[in-house]
Amino acid sequence: MVQGVGFRPFVAKTALQFSIAGYVKNTPNGVLIHAEGDSESVDGFFSHLSISYPPLAKISSIIQKKSDYTGASGFVALPSDESGSITAFFPPDLSICEECKKELFDPNNRRYLYPFINCQNCGPRFTVIKALAYDRAKTSMSVFEMCSECAEEYSDISSRRFKAEPVSCPNCGPTLYLYDKNKELIASSRNGDILEKTAMLLRSGAIAAIKGVGGFHLVCDALNDEAVRELRWRKKRLKKPLAVMFADLEAIKKECSVTSDEEGLISSIERPIVLVKKSDSYSLSNLISFDSGFVGVFLPYSGLYEVLAAKLQTPLVATSANISEEPIVTDENTIFEMLGGVFDYCLTYDREILHPCDDSVVRAADGETVKIRNSRGYAPFFKSQKLPDNGAVFCAGAHQKNTFAALFRDRVYVSPHIGDLNSLGAIDRYKDGILSFAKMYDLTFTAAVCDKNPRYSSSIFAKELGVKTLTVQHHKAHFLASLYEKNALDTDAIGVVWDGTGLGDDGAVWGGEFFLKTGYEISRIGSLPQFWLMGGEGAAKEPRKSGFSLFLETYGKERAILEAERFSFSRDEAMLLAAGFDKKLGAVRTSSMGRLFDGVASICGLAQKDSFDGEAGLLLESLYNPFLNTRYDDAVNGKELSVDGIVRSVFLERDKSVAATKFINTLAYWVKSFTQGYDLPVYFSGGVFQNAALVYAIKRELRGRAGLIFHTEFSPNDSSLCLGHAGYAKLFFEGKIKENI
Repeated sequence: MVQGVGFRPFVAKTALQFSIAGYVKNTPNGVLIHAEGDSESVDGFFSHLSISYPPLAKISSIIQKKSDYTGASGFVALPSDESGSITAFFPPDLSICEECKKELFDPNNRRYLYPFINCQNCGPRFTVIKALAYDRAKTSMSVFEMCSECAEEYSDISSRRFKAEPVSCPNCGPTLYLYDKNKELIASSRNGDILEKTAMLLRSGAIAAIKGVGGFHLVCDALNDEAVRELRWRKKRLKKPLAVMFADLEAIKKECSVTSDEEGLISSIERPIVLVKKSDSYSLSNLISFDSGFVGVFLPYSGLYEVLAAKLQTPLVATSANISEEPIVTDENTIFEMLGGVFDYCLTYDREILHPCDDSVVRAADGETVKIRNSRGYAPFFKSQKLPDNGAVFCAGAHQKNTFAALFRDRVYVSPHIGDLNSLGAIDRYKDGILSFAKMYDLTFTAAVCDKNPRYSSSIFAKELGVKTLTVQHHKAHFLASLYEKNALDTDAIGVVWDGTGLGDDGAVWGGEFFLKTGYEISRIGSLPQFWLMGGEGAAKEPRKSGFSLFLETYGKERAILEAERFSFSRDEAMLLAAGFDKKLGAVRTSSMGRLFDGVASICGLAQKDSFDGEAGLLLESLYNPFLNTRYDDAVNGKELSVDGIVRSVFLERDKSVAATKFINTLAYWVKSFTQGYDLPVYFSGGVFQNAALVYAIKRELRGRAGLIFHTEFSPNDSSLCLGHAGYAKLFFEGKIKENI
C-alpha cells in the first residue's frame, strides 16, 4: 500500500537527502520511481526506501531495473500514469493525526476548527476514491478547487500536505449544513462555527444525524437518560448496546476500567470502537448498554468529531444511522427519507461518500486483539500473495456479518464489513460493492467460491455469476481462514471452530467442531454432542428455546413443563413445545456451541430473548470470575463433553457467576483434553471466540503449550469466511485440495 499514505512525498524527500535526480509517480499497480545518481547514492536511496518508509505504507515488493540516463537535474512528483492493469491497493480511511489535531485547535492557524482538516498522514481515503491511481481528480474532492494557499502546500515537497489528495481549508473545502427534521436549513459554514450550535442542541436533549467519514451516525448526550431512551424508541433498537464517543482517553478512564492493551487500541490510528468494562464510577446513562458490564467506547477520528467533542464536553452516544437489517446510510436524501422520524436535526456536508464504511469494533482478550467488525481504519484489506494464474476468483463470504474477497493479479482483497444479508437493501449494497470493486480493477471473474448452504444470499449471487462455482462447508472455511490469515495453508494443524450455525456435511446444523488437517486433507475429528433444538435456526434470537430444548432432553417433558416459568414460557406454551419436541416438529439436530451458550444463559436466568446478536454470551462473560479456577469435572471424560452433565450442573448452581465461570472453564478444559496427543498447532475460529473470558480460560488451561493461534487481523466471526473461501481457492487452483469440501 503506497498510495494515499504519504509515500510519494517520502520518496521525494529521501531523493533530496541522497542527491538523487529523477521522478516518482503513481501508477495503476503501485509507485514508479526513476532515480539517477552515482552508484553509492542510488544503492543508499533504495536501501532507505525499503526499511524506513512511512508507517502506514505496506511494500509487497521492490523491483529494480536499469533504465536510460536522462540527465535530470532535480527530483519531481509527476502526474499519475494511467496505463496498465490496476493492482495498487485501496488505502483505508485514517483518523486525524496529532499534527493536524494541534493545528485544529490553534487559533493562529488558518485551519482553526476546520472540520475537514487532513494531511499525508490522515484523513479520508477509501470512502472518497472513485478510481485508481489515487489522485484528487479521481476522488469526491475533485469538485472542490484548491485555493492558492492549499495548492501551494500541495505542490511543496517540504509540506506535510504535499500530494495529500483530500487537502482543503475553510476557503475551498466542503461546507457544513445544519437542518431541522423538516429539512429546513438552519445554518451553513465552512468552519467550525456551526458545531457550537450543534453542541448546544445536543446539550438540550436533541437527537442528531451527523455525517461521519463512512456514513451517518445518530447521536445524543450520553448522560441524558431521556435522550438515550428516545433514541432507542425512535430507532427501535430497544436493548442492543450503543457506542459512546469521548473527547479524550482520560474521559474514558473516568467511566471505564481500561487495560494497557485496550488503551493502545483506543488510541490507535484506526480509532475503532473498543469494548471495555464499566468501572465502579460509571456515570453514563444505564440505557446505553444496560446490565452487560461492558460498553463500546471510541475517540473522535475526524476534525468534525474532534471539534464537536471539544465544544460539547460530554460523552456522546454515536450509533450507525440505519434501520434494522439495513446498511448504514451515506447520503442526505436517504437519511431524511428513511430516518426522518428518528432525529431532530441533521448535520451534513457536501463531500460525497463513495464507499460506505461502518466503524470497526474490537476488544482485547488476554493479549489478543479480537476484531468483532473489520471496517473503517482496518479495511479494505489487501494481502500480496503468489497465486495460481487462474484469472479473478470471487469469494462470496457468509450470509451473516458478510464481507467478500477476491483473488486477482497476485493479490487477495477483503472488503470492509457489509453486514447481514437479510434485506433487499443489504443485498443491493453487497452487489454494488462487488460490482464497484470489479469495475475499479477491470475484473471479469472466472470462478467463484461460496458456502455450501444454497439458501445464503451470497451463495445465490455467486452461482448467478455463471462461472465455475466451488462450495466449502461453513466450518472448514472458518478453519482455512484462520490458517490463511497466518500464511499457514500448507501447515498440518488442529482446528477448533465454534460458532452459532452452519450447514454441516450431514445436513445437521454444526457449530462446535474439531478438525484435523494433515497434508491437504481436512477431516472432522470431533464435535459437541448433537442435541435437538426447538425453533431451528430461529432459536438464535431466543435463548430460552435453546435452554428449554436442552432441559427437555436432559430432564424430560414433565419436569420441563414444571420449570416453564424459568424460561419465560407459560404452562400452555411449554406443553405445546414439549408435544412438538416429542414429534421433532420444528426441531433441528445441532452441535452448535453458540446455542449451548444461549441455553446455559437461559437456564441461569440471564437471557431469554436476545435483543442483539451474542447478548447471551456477553452476559455470561460479564459474570466470569478469573480468580475461580474450578470447573464441572463430571462433564468432561477425555475427548467427550457431556451436554447433559453441563445442563444438570448449571441448573443446580445457585450462584450465576459461579455457573458462568465453571461453564467456560469446563469448555477450556475440554479443548485441552481433546487436543492432547496431537503435536500440532491449534487454530481457533468462529464467533464464540469473540468471548474474551473463553480465550483467557483456554490460554490459562493450556499454559505452556506452544501454538495456540487466534485470529488477530480478522474477526473470528463469519466476516472472515470469505478469507477461508480465498484460501480454499488458492489451494484448489494449485491442485492441492479436492473440489467442493
